Amino acid sequence: MATGLSLALSLYDLGTRSLWLDEGYTWSVASLNTSSLMRDAHDQGGHLVFYYLVVHAIMSWFGDSPFVMRLPSALAGAAAVPLVFLATCRLAADRLAGVFAAFLFAVSMPLVFWQQNARDYAVVVLLAVASTLLLVIAVQTLSHIALFGWAAVTAVASYTHTETVLLAVAQLVPMLVWPRGRSLWRPLALLVGAVAIGAGLPLLTAVNNAAQQTNFLLPPTGGVAREVATFLASGAGTPAVVTAVDYTLLGVTALLWAVALVTFVADTARRGPTDDNFGRALVLSCLFLPVLLAWVISEIDRPVFLDRYLIVSLPAAAISVAMVLARVQPRALGFYGLIYLIVFRFGVIVPTYDKAFDNFAGATHLVLANARTGDCIAFYQNSERVLYDYYAARFHGRGSHRPQAPAQVLPPVPAGDKPAMVDYYANLPPTYVATAENATNIALTVPYCARLWLFESHVGSPGGPPAQTARFDGLLTLRQRLLAYYSLPTNHLFADVEVQLFDRLPAPPGSS
Repeated sequence: MATGLSLALSLYDLGTRSLWLDEGYTWSVASLNTSSLMRDAHDQGGHLVFYYLVVHAIMSWFGDSPFVMRLPSALAGAAAVPLVFLATCRLAADRLAGVFAAFLFAVSMPLVFWQQNARDYAVVVLLAVASTLLLVIAVQTLSHIALFGWAAVTAVASYTHTETVLLAVAQLVPMLVWPRGRSLWRPLALLVGAVAIGAGLPLLTAVNNAAQQTNFLLPPTGGVAREVATFLASGAGTPAVVTAVDYTLLGVTALLWAVALVTFVADTARRGPTDDNFGRALVLSCLFLPVLLAWVISEIDRPVFLDRYLIVSLPAAAISVAMVLARVQPRALGFYGLIYLIVFRFGVIVPTYDKAFDNFAGATHLVLANARTGDCIAFYQNSERVLYDYYAARFHGRGSHRPQAPAQVLPPVPAGDKPAMVDYYANLPPTYVATAENATNIALTVPYCARLWLFESHVGSPGGPPAQTARFDGLLTLRQRLLAYYSLPTNHLFADVEVQLFDRLPAPPGSS
């Protein structure tokens, strides 16, 4: 039932929300032929290679609609639910705790939101739960086959998203202390070495690749920590504004986490590390340790302290709460707590269905519906053109009235080309925008462009990290230089996307 609930929540309106910038990258990579996709993956150190191959396969069979591209994530999230049930039953030695955990996990807002995205995060959750379950089976049955399965899933997860390595570390810590885990040290050490050799160098390449740098993030702060905590409590995450309801949910959930931690510490202090409390040790380690490691890495290397990067801890967040509620006496009080949290979580999920990161669909349709002959279009970032092209093809493919599509101009049109034949577009990082050469290019472009549509998204901010500030300053420079030839623009605002329409100024009297 919980699995069906998860699938229903993820499939509802699955294809209606506009693709956002990262989903556009999924489309552009997964649309490549297999050899080109593998070359791109090699250049990225193998980052996301298995996820892109899955999306590539499903797109080759069923097309590239948003619904199809997001379907692997929807199915992966739903498939994780029964694994959460099985893992909790083993960790807590209590079937009721497994039922509680499955329902709490299925109605997690972060899970549902990322199930409805053509990105890898729901797949990462599936791999996280699968690796944890295999490790528990290996410890409880002393099965080398299950231990080998854990290593294989961990390797695949490492090639799916680099931050899954944090979960592997959290899984190994209890193995070093608890008796049953220590009995598997020798084969475990061999497998960890094999995984490190197989995934270490590609992961290092991905971490050091400029395309993977998280220069849009600030170092961790108290406010960011609250966002991550709210996310793991299944409150509002990245797509939504945190409200009083989310903080109430966080308060209740944090109280249950504290109960789980205090009772575990008290039991361990009294009896020591035993087989009985190994399950709680593993769950709490998977909940708290990846968060702590991400904070430390952010302080000494590069910022990675972002809620969706820590989605590997989401299953443990639900399991720890379920283990507490299942042990509450009388049992009716535990059931009341479960229903209370599920209702709370539903209230958080519902408003996120219409929350889009970037509404490129609406922005593209606006331009194509209102374009005139002689119009041009420029993109502040190259990645914006990917989604413009995606939705432009669908706009015309549905038999809509085809207007004069804007020429993608900026840098300048080669002499003799007509606007309708031009296929140049802007790729204007801040270091390029500020050059005199770019000012010249704009001047040369103006005769071809009676009106200029400028796409802007993720343009940075004046008070953010240095890369964000430079990007924002570059946009201001570009706008200022356009105003030398165009009147003040008309602004059209969408979710995290702005389209500005510039009209060319009349030629001065006497000019040729």
